[in-house]
Amino acid sequence: MRAWFVFFILISCGQVPETVSYRGVEVVYHEEPATAEDYSYEFSTLKCTTGVQSFDTFIKACEGLKNHKLNNDCAKSKRENLFLSEQCPGSFET
Repeated sequence: MRAWFVFFILISCGQVPETVSYRGVEVVYHEEPATAEDYSYEFSTLKCTTGVQSFDTFIKACEGLKNHKLNNDCAKSKRENLFLSEQCPGSFET
């Protein structure tokens, strides 16, 4: 009786005992599309300002912090502190 019940269940699921196989289940993950990040800074002192500096990658922002001309030769110690605190690769001095 129990064998007949198992056979009935397999048939009702569209399976025959000789052809029972794994049915793969497709799993779909919903992922948000990547968004571009903006890295920017601005430093000012009583005498000068770097102006707003914006970059599309972390590495470019790190390089920008080191560029004295880009930053109007302003706020070197503040830029260096940010460079170090954000663990930019390389050294601040070029």
